[in-house]
Amino acid sequence: MAVSVIIPTYNRAQMLTRAVHSALRQTYAEIEVIVVDDGSTDDTEGTLSRCGLLSDPRMRYAKIPHAGVSVARNVGLSMARGEFIAFLDSDDTWAPTKLERSLAALEEDANLVYTDAAVVAEAGRRTVRYSTLVTPHTGEVLTSLLRANFVCLSTVVVRKKALVACGSFAGVFRSCEDYDLWLRLAARGKFSYLDEPLCNYCRHVESISGSNVLGNYWRIAWMRLARCEYLSRGARVRLILRIVARLPRALGAAALELSQHKQAPADLINR
Repeated sequence: MAVSVIIPTYNRAQMLTRAVHSALRQTYAEIEVIVVDDGSTDDTEGTLSRCGLLSDPRMRYAKIPHAGVSVARNVGLSMARGEFIAFLDSDDTWAPTKLERSLAALEEDANLVYTDAAVVAEAGRRTVRYSTLVTPHTGEVLTSLLRANFVCLSTVVVRKKALVACGSFAGVFRSCEDYDLWLRLAARGKFSYLDEPLCNYCRHVESISGSNVLGNYWRIAWMRLARCEYLSRGARVRLILRIVARLPRALGAAALELSQHKQAPADLINR
């Protein structure tokens, strides 16, 4: 069962080498690592070459004009030869047993498996487990997923045929694109969960998902409403009320973002 690891990157050459090393050092042997360079200007290819990473036969590299992370991941998916797809962001890293343990936990009737993660601050200090910030769910998760996104992208392994069937990443989104995909996958099948922090998830001020609080609020609201057809009438009403109730909080966070010229954490609107 081959696994294709897709790593999109944009101007993160130094962080990227750590991510690639963590993928190539997996205890699971049948892998290919696909780096899709989304038009970087920081000599990403040269950095990978000087580190000897591009000479590894398991490595594949593609550079495309800058088009956003959704397009980059879809390019990686089109190149993938594995039966399973694993996603790893260029600023995150995996424990050596990440893929081995994930595949062992993927139930036969599930399309996707995700794990817990260790949330790492920008300075590199390990902070909390991801599962303390959001409550993970397993099995038929769509209703729970409409309330909050509890799936960390860099922990996911998914069957390629399920991704192809639901249309992969929506290129119109430059953030929260993973949440849109999880909702579509959850409408088609079950999720498995492994309660082990096998990924170091880096949170820092340059994170795309952490910027533009108000924009993310509207994107997430639209995604949830687009999938609410699967809910009962009462559940739809509760979902709409939840979205409306969070608007003042999103507006306040957006105002703070503008006044301080900082990026505010996206989880303000996800809980």
